[in-house]
Amino acid sequence: MRAYSIEKVVSDSGTVQLEALPFSPGEFVEIIVLARKAPPAIADRLLLKDSVVKYDLPFESVATESWGRCSDHP
Repeated sequence: MRAYSIEKVVSDSGTVQLEALPFSPGEFVEIIVLARKAPPAIADRLLLKDSVVKYDLPFESVATESWGRCSDHP
């Protein structure tokens, strides 16, 4: 079975139109419609942009006291 995937937005009339499908005229196809979560708005993706005010010791090691505490390693 060949598969073809495309994302579309349902129109105000509740329809979705498909054009230029990669199948031959008269070929039987199965259509499955899955709802997708809407992509986050650009404002949501940029929420943390430029939110760092300052760095404390930016070149120092982080969590050095935790090294060796992992249960996999003695």
